[in-house]
Amino acid sequence: MDDCSGKDRATEQRRELARWVEGIHSTFERLLDCKRWAPYSPNQRQTSAHHSISLTLLTAYCLEIERKAGKNKIDALMVMAHVPCHDFNEGTIGDVLYIFKHDPRIEKLYEQIELEETLAQMERLGFLAEFLRRAYCLPSESVEARFFAAMERLDYALSAIFEIEVHGNSKNFLPILYRSHNDLMRYIEEFPSVAEVYSAEVRDWAEGMFKVNPWAKDGLGGRIKPLDDTGVESMVLALMHAVEKLAAGNSDPAAAKQRLLEKIKQAVEQK
Repeated sequence: MDDCSGKDRATEQRRELARWVEGIHSTFERLLDCKRWAPYSPNQRQTSAHHSISLTLLTAYCLEIERKAGKNKIDALMVMAHVPCHDFNEGTIGDVLYIFKHDPRIEKLYEQIELEETLAQMERLGFLAEFLRRAYCLPSESVEARFFAAMERLDYALSAIFEIEVHGNSKNFLPILYRSHNDLMRYIEEFPSVAEVYSAEVRDWAEGMFKVNPWAKDGLGGRIKPLDDTGVESMVLALMHAVEKLAAGNSDPAAAKQRLLEKIKQAVEQK
């Protein structure tokens, strides 16, 4: 009896390890299919998987600067675990436009969709699921959450600088740089790493660009403009389209689809 029980446990443990490998492969295949910045016509194709890797490395570099500076006590382990899984939901619902995410009629519901789909992806990752859930759900007022927000804005700024500097794509990416710049200016005093990477020289260049191109602050980067009903309907259609493209590898695609459609229906009824 004990021998059989031991064999059963060993089999289950092997299957749990295999489940992790299968789950992370499927998750990142989905992220590789999710194209970022599409409405802005980027010259360099970037997927959610590329963004996750880039942001992970940038965050590790900045955490080292923070450690040496000794100003902030940051749980580096939780931050580093949070970064690669923060966009797991995009493997299901895609990279939704900033203006859609932050429209007051959809913002809270969209946050619920993001959370539910991220946690659904984590359930497929075997023995890491509980650890990743804790890392993903950083307390909103914590220094770790603020640091992550700073890192994401820094990554946005670097993407915008690349498109502007290398490809001359100011028309589409200067508004993004403007929004990121304003956010980063609030983080510079708190985080030495932001001040070092987004240096005074780069900040001066950016502010010079905004002065010469005042239209940048009136784009999506300058402020959130409320969507009219047509805009909300377009957003709902975009989400429904993303739902229809749920990857076949989802452990329960029908349930995931139904969950999203219910949220979208609520959004339509509340507009």
